[in-house]
Amino acid sequence: MTEQAERMKAVIGRLTYKPTWRFTVEQGEKRAWEAPSWRDGLTFTVWLTHEERDVVTGRMECFTWRHVFDVEAVARMPEEHLVEELRRLVIRGELHDVDEWLKLDGVCVVEPHPERA
Repeated sequence: MTEQAERMKAVIGRLTYKPTWRFTVEQGEKRAWEAPSWRDGLTFTVWLTHEERDVVTGRMECFTWRHVFDVEAVARMPEEHLVEELRRLVIRGELHDVDEWLKLDGVCVVEPHPERA
């Protein structure tokens, strides 16, 4: 594992959030076609997962969000910037929960799954 991967894991290891939420990181390869500004090389994917009762089915489900980091960018990124990016990942997850649960007359104010509508 690269020095940047160890750094990313160390920062994530120090982060805490709600008891059922967790961060994990994996190193992988990026392809230039995935994002025009990228060159082929390495990425880190940070996964944010948590378990919660599904609004529709009532079953316990594992919900997952991800953020892909360019390894070269992480190497130059100050820790506070890295933490801010991870904070934004949490906000995305929380906003999704708001969209799932906030309803007016029983209908979601914002459709959390527009692809299903």
